[in-house]
Amino acid sequence: MRDVRFVCSRQMSQVKPCALPLPQPFNQGEPAMNIRYSFSLLLGLVFVALFATTPSSSAVVPQKGPHAFGEGQFTFNHEGIDFSFDARANENGKAHGQALFTFSSSSGQTEVTVRINCLNVDSFSASMSGVVQHSDDPDYPKHSPVVFAAIDKANFPVPNSGKDQITPLFVIPPDFVSQGFDCTILSPLTILDIDGNITIEP
Repeated sequence: MRDVRFVCSRQMSQVKPCALPLPQPFNQGEPAMNIRYSFSLLLGLVFVALFATTPSSSAVVPQKGPHAFGEGQFTFNHEGIDFSFDARANENGKAHGQALFTFSSSSGQTEVTVRINCLNVDSFSASMSGVVQHSDDPDYPKHSPVVFAAIDKANFPVPNSGKDQITPLFVIPPDFVSQGFDCTILSPLTILDIDGNITIEP
C-alpha cells in the first residue's frame, strides 16, 4: 500500500518533507492500490498544520489577486482522468472558482464538479480546496470537502523541467474538516504529469 504525502511548507517552492515515517513518493510506473476506491487511504493521508497566513472564504469577490486555471488529461491507477479548473482570489485571499473531473475506466465514466472556495498560490504552484457540487461518483459524495494541487512548469525555477502537473482529487476526512483544514494547510504531494496546460498567476 502507498500513502499520499503532504508538504510541511505552505509554499510549494520550499517543500520540506514532514518529519514523520512516510513512505516513498508515488511512482507512476509501479503497480499501486487504487487510492480512489479505498477508505483506508484516508487514514494514511498525512495532513499537517502549516504556518499559513492566507485567509480563505467562499464569498464571491472582485476578480483581483492570484489566479490559477488549466485543463487536460492524466492517468492514475489505470484510470483516465480529464480535468478543468479556474480559481481566483482577491488580495485578501477570498477565493471562488470551479473544477470538473471526469473519470473514465473499463467500468464506465463518472463526473465530479467542485465549487472552489480556497486558493493558495506561490510562484509556480497552487493548492485548491472546495466542496463537491455535483457527483455521480460514489467516491465523491455531494457536499464532500475536497483538495487538489497543480504545478505550472512554465514558472518552475528549473528550466525545461517537463510537463505541467496535477494531483488527483482527494476527499478531506471529517476530523480534519472539523479543525478547519483547507488549501492553506493541505497540499497533496502525489503529483502526476498531464497532457494539457496549467497556468498560475501569483
